[in-house]
Amino acid sequence: MMEYTFTVFTPTFNRAASIHRVYESLQSQTFRDFEGLIVDDGSEDDTADLVRRWIKEADFPITYMKQNHAGKHVAWNHALQKARGGWFVIADSDDAFVPNALERLLEVYKSIPEKDAAKYRGVTCRCITDEGVVVGSTEIPTPWLDASEADAKYIHKLQYEMWGMTRTEVLKRYLNPNVAGMRFYPESIIWDKMGEKYLTRYINDSLRILYSDQSNATTVKNVNNRYKENYYLWRHILNDLKKYAFNEPLMFVKAAIGILRDGLLSERRYGQILRDVKFLSCRALVIFGSPIAWVLAKKAKPSNS
Repeated sequence: MMEYTFTVFTPTFNRAASIHRVYESLQSQTFRDFEGLIVDDGSEDDTADLVRRWIKEADFPITYMKQNHAGKHVAWNHALQKARGGWFVIADSDDAFVPNALERLLEVYKSIPEKDAAKYRGVTCRCITDEGVVVGSTEIPTPWLDASEADAKYIHKLQYEMWGMTRTEVLKRYLNPNVAGMRFYPESIIWDKMGEKYLTRYINDSLRILYSDQSNATTVKNVNNRYKENYYLWRHILNDLKKYAFNEPLMFVKAAIGILRDGLLSERRYGQILRDVKFLSCRALVIFGSPIAWVLAKKAKPSNS
């Protein structure tokens, strides 16, 4: 048995100017059985002082952990080790969520028949901007859509920013790999892998508020240099999502070019890159796109290297 219904996990890096949104969102929640868990990825600003003050004044428990600057994926793993809530919610340090967010997510999950509940990893909702614009144009069938993560994106076309809650016990089985030299691991790989075994209930409610005054990268200063990180995403698309090639052909072309471009930029050999692609058809696509990938890699390579 877990101590709380929810663990609300916030990874942060130099976000003292915006992390108050998460704290204020938690303070205003209509459902009160939760803990706040902040993992600081080596901030050099006033984040620690802010959180220490909140720990003293909050009417809910807050745990604060600080790690060396290693990336959100490492912070995520640390948080799962410490989580005491049955449900895990990731609240990024530059966003907010509406007062009934936790209550509504739990209400939706309880609408799933008890005999089927174990088949679901959780509930996912939509987002709204700080200007009140709902993110994404594709409506989810009323009152919900039950689907795997990949089916939702590539068959039902829900390819936009979402948010929600996941069973903590399930997430603990899908920890992020800790690869030397990487500051980021594509989250979509984890969600897609989870979707191979578990369904998600998708709803139209917009419960998370996205702000446009902060970068989306929690721990990576230059998103254009994610060669190592992106390589894993392209490999995942080509190796694990092949059945969606006819639904998203351009995505596979992009992945075939991207895996070679980013593989070369992360100092992998051409033969090694091809061996990392499991299927002959996808390997052929990589070879076909090689001239474009070589040109893009040459353009992106720093001039002093």
